[in-house]
Amino acid sequence: MVKRILIDPRAKTVTEYTSTTGFDLEEIYALLGCSCITSFGIRGEDVALCDDEGLLKGDHYMELAGCYTLKGASQSHLVGRTLVVGTGNEGQTISPQSSVQEIQDLVVWVDNVPTTEQMDELMDIKVTGWDV
Repeated sequence: MVKRILIDPRAKTVTEYTSTTGFDLEEIYALLGCSCITSFGIRGEDVALCDDEGLLKGDHYMELAGCYTLKGASQSHLVGRTLVVGTGNEGQTISPQSSVQEIQDLVVWVDNVPTTEQMDELMDIKVTGWDV
């Protein structure tokens, strides 16, 4: 059994999650409620797995799924559930080194979910048409 840490912004909880399958992509998709994940380092050798398209699903989804930020992370805002895993010496997925409390201390819940337009301004993204 492999320990994971689940961040759920809708419930505003950070809890331990135990997986009996190790690293099963279908299990992760079901747990996070998505079909495409991205990962980024958050603390030491620990990595966050989250919905790669969470910010693209629109304002209504952000309100339903919940939104938060992680102190010190390269991501500005995260939408929906996130799974924290550890990485071994050979890149394999293992239990995270961080405790639930250490991850909880990094989480900042976003109560007033920004609109897509506000997110673009926060990230300084300019969307323009393509010239072909």
